Amino acid sequence: MSHALSRLRSLFADHLFVRTPNRMEPTARAREIAPLVSAAIEHIEAALNLGVGFDPAKSAGIFTAGMAEYARWHSSAASPRALRDKPPGRRCASHR
Repeated sequence: MSHALSRLRSLFADHLFVRTPNRMEPTARAREIAPLVSAAIEHIEAALNLGVGFDPAKSAGIFTAGMAEYARWHSSAASPRALRDKPPGRRCASHR
């Protein structure tokens, strides 16, 4: 994060965030550009997702679920049913 923040500080010629005793606070410049940066990110996400729908029945990706031990144990009962009906190429994994 610090390397990315350093590059942004250089790009905008502003500290963007300053440390206070309890947290990092945005500078006036950061507050000024925040709505524009947010809108730009939304536009990029829209462009990347244009025409791309997610159909879990056709997906051939790797699905990884991170969960606590109890949730992992509890969800393992449903796993055989989910894996039995999965399309070829799909893999499921869980991690603690």
